Amino acid sequence: MQRIGWFDAFRENGDPTWFGENRTPVLFDLQIFALSSIFITSFLAFLIILPGVRHYRIASTIAFVLSVTVGAIIIISIHHPSWHQGSIRIYSAYRAFTSDKLDAILGVRMGLKHLNVTLTSVPTSGTEQYSLNDLKYNERFEFLNVFSMEMELEKSLKKGLPYPILKIIEYLSVDRAGFIWGRQYRLTGHYTICLLW
Repeated sequence: MQRIGWFDAFRENGDPTWFGENRTPVLFDLQIFALSSIFITSFLAFLIILPGVRHYRIASTIAFVLSVTVGAIIIISIHHPSWHQGSIRIYSAYRAFTSDKLDAILGVRMGLKHLNVTLTSVPTSGTEQYSLNDLKYNERFEFLNVFSMEMELEKSLKKGLPYPILKIIEYLSVDRAGFIWGRQYRLTGHYTICLLW
């Protein structure tokens, strides 16, 4: 006989509550949307007050539009993850201790302060890979300091991300011998941000 307690709603056999998966794809970057909406709002406010400007209307408009455009380009380019990007179709192991192979498109987008890795499976007609047909990962990894990539690798291992994503993070976190890509991207981003500000 099973007793019903205070926190036993929606549980089966004493297991934790399971609400199902929330698998919504990423449609746009909220940070970029927020930054661009700030500049668009200020531009619309200027257009509203523009009829009230009596003298130097054209000069004021040109100065304001150029200032807002340059500011928006600088701020969005600092936060946008598309300084260096690439994608490739892979056929790789999906996880440990299994023979499952994944046919997917792996995309990497490097920004000045972070890295965005996407892994999207390519639908196949085979029955053995049916569970991997609707696989969509979009992970963001910050590299703000020297040890951030190592910390991101540890978090990714604990999270249980697929092998292709782990390989990219592992490759960028190694900082010895000839494998210094992660350090070079981090230093390039740091110095570029300093120059843009």
